[in-house]
Amino acid sequence: MWVKETINDQDKLYFFIHIHAVKYDKEDREPFVPESNLTNTPKEGPDKSCDWSKYHSPQETRELRGKEYKFGKSVFKRPEEFFVYSTRARDWRGINLPSYKQLVEHDPIFNDPEPIGMPNNRAHGIIIGNKDDLKLRTIIARSINWEIAPPDTKIDCLALKKALGL
Repeated sequence: MWVKETINDQDKLYFFIHIHAVKYDKEDREPFVPESNLTNTPKEGPDKSCDWSKYHSPQETRELRGKEYKFGKSVFKRPEEFFVYSTRARDWRGINLPSYKQLVEHDPIFNDPEPIGMPNNRAHGIIIGNKDDLKLRTIIARSINWEIAPPDTKIDCLALKKALGL
């Protein structure tokens, strides 16, 4: 069991995005995370999951996907289908929109024994708060940095999807 700790404002939070969710600018030359990917997980849920940089690197966040089952299946996810982006905890905490205050908390996942398809995760954090407001998600989208970036162009992304059999 891991103790919950305080995530500092300057700490990075890592998020993953599936290759199918990545979008490109109008010229198809620059990947970005669409605002729709910045909602709670699941969308109807009370919070958004992330990994805290104190305990995970971007690569570890990506690799952990390979220990998770695909939604509704007993088949593992493939890490190479995911990319990792980051924000700072302060980006979420600093949002000044009425009724959309965001709390960032450490929420480690530990089960003994560890269930197959649902891995333990000491780095797990949650961002609590309503994310329905497009303005909120747009503010956060501007603060995103790619840690493990998708291909530079949409054409290259399509080629990667084909190589992965997607």
